[in-house]
Amino acid sequence: MEFLIAAISIRAAAANKYYGVQQKEKRGLPPQRTQGSRLSYTVEEVAAMHGVSTKTVYRWIGRGLLPTSKASRKLLIPARSVDNFMEATI
Repeated sequence: MEFLIAAISIRAAAANKYYGVQQKEKRGLPPQRTQGSRLSYTVEEVAAMHGVSTKTVYRWIGRGLLPTSKASRKLLIPARSVDNFMEATI
């Protein structure tokens, strides 16, 4: 029984690898981004990262300390801006 479970999991992993990664590369899609390479964050994510409330992040935006862009009804803050802001305030 254990052999059968191991064989199924190996086969599933191989299928995921083939269909998940190789098919995307064949279609010309970019590889998935890792968590550290995000391009932008929502207000809620920035607040959680820095341990402050969303109201504080909105204040930073209002003061011009964090530039934003609005896409699909959400304010997005570029990751570089968040990094630069934190370096400047530490």
